[in-house]
Amino acid sequence: SRNNLAGAYRTAGDLERAIPLLERTLADRERMLGTDHPLTKVIRANLSALQ
Repeated sequence: SRNNLAGAYRTAGDLERAIPLLERTLADRERMLGTDHPLTKVIRANLSALQ
């Protein structure tokens, strides 16, 4: 999944690739699952940790 790939980029220190993937994933999850869904919140937390 994009979240896993973003995590690999983050671990490698490549935030220029990780952040856009997480932003895209967050937008998709918000659209499909809603803003309060637990899976959406995980992506939001992962993204917040990088910014």
